Amino acid sequence: MAEIPRIGRLVDIDLREVWASEPYVFTPWLASAENLQFLAESLDLPGLELIRTEHPVDSFAADIVCRIVGTDHHVLIENQLEKTDHLHLGQLLTYAPRFDARVIVWVARAFTDAHRAALDWLNRVTGESYAFFGVEVRAVRIGDSLPAPLFDIVAKPNDWEKLAADRTSNDVASTELQSDNLAYWERMDAMLAAGASVQRRVKQPVKGQNLWIPLTSDGAVYIVLWRSLGQKQYVGAYLAIYGENRQAYWEALTAGRAGFDAAFGDGLEWMTNKTGTVHKIVAPTFPSPSASEHWDEQHSWLRNVVDRLAEIFQPVVLAVSAQLRTNA
Repeated sequence: MAEIPRIGRLVDIDLREVWASEPYVFTPWLASAENLQFLAESLDLPGLELIRTEHPVDSFAADIVCRIVGTDHHVLIENQLEKTDHLHLGQLLTYAPRFDARVIVWVARAFTDAHRAALDWLNRVTGESYAFFGVEVRAVRIGDSLPAPLFDIVAKPNDWEKLAADRTSNDVASTELQSDNLAYWERMDAMLAAGASVQRRVKQPVKGQNLWIPLTSDGAVYIVLWRSLGQKQYVGAYLAIYGENRQAYWEALTAGRAGFDAAFGDGLEWMTNKTGTVHKIVAPTFPSPSASEHWDEQHSWLRNVVDRLAEIFQPVVLAVSAQLRTNA
């Protein structure tokens, strides 16, 4: 007879036992790259890149301002370790226009029915260009384990699963290109799931021309796949590094550049943008027509590049990520 397993139970902890202060403990904790990535995945977003905490707005300050990785879309996050109140709702509505925030996230211990209804109304009247979220934060543990955070989404746009997943519906405009991208990346995801060394954690469909695969848990390092559908048609992939710790990752990688170039075997291009906010290691492209009969060949090539990039670079970036957590 099989032995009956011993299983622990989740126990809620008072938030103040974990985060003694909202502005001095919780906000810096949430603004760290790893926890922003945790929140992003809870919201079905690929990642969030911090812009600033306590961002001045007149005589007040927005808790956290960030952007969705790979875009210029700003995200405003206001948090409180108590039950929601009118003051924070007013702050959300006051701060959001200052940053042209497309995603507004209100994090709190608990939401009143009135404030949840207010977010539902805002989502209804602002349409698909904006998204208002209510997120209840919890702290839990099993036995004597370390506290662990949980984010429960209690308010979001009605069609967020479709909008975040870049899906279309009867009242959402669809284009032939978006539909083509949706089908293309769905097949790419299936091939990655069938045997690639790394793949996306959040598997929402994608109607754009880029697919993001995180290599670290802190939202800093990604393998990005892309397809060009212009006059010259080809696909490609690159390693991308973002966020406040990007220089630490970049220095660790460039220190071993000769070895990485030799291990990859083809000509990698090492690039930094003009502002120094993004570093990339770009693989050679694969010329191929965009018609669907060529997709299997493209996907096989992309999966091979993903495997090679992950095999070569992931051990180093994971070591850097672990060191950053140790030093934090």
